[in-house]
Amino acid sequence: MARTVNIHEAKTHFSKLVEAAERGEEIIIARRGKPVLKLVPVEQPPRKLRIGWAKGLFPEIEAIARESSLIKTADEDFDEWYKSAGDAEEWARLLEKPAP
Repeated sequence: MARTVNIHEAKTHFSKLVEAAERGEEIIIARRGKPVLKLVPVEQPPRKLRIGWAKGLFPEIEAIARESSLIKTADEDFDEWYKSAGDAEEWARLLEKPAP
């Protein structure tokens, strides 16, 4: 529910009204009982997550992880999958479809 305050009260308690608006409360400021504006927080655009932003910052940890094969490159992952996947004829036989 919106909270309505007059201009004098808004000037006197502006900091508290700003805090209330930041918490999501709707604040309406009125002049002589007539609403003239709404105090609302500015919407911040969502932060974009950049994948790999820390790559290279922790070389010791990356080296340990590579040795324990916790980190694989996309090429390593694909090569491993491709080797385990077999050939197209084997897949076609498994799927009961003729190979291309």
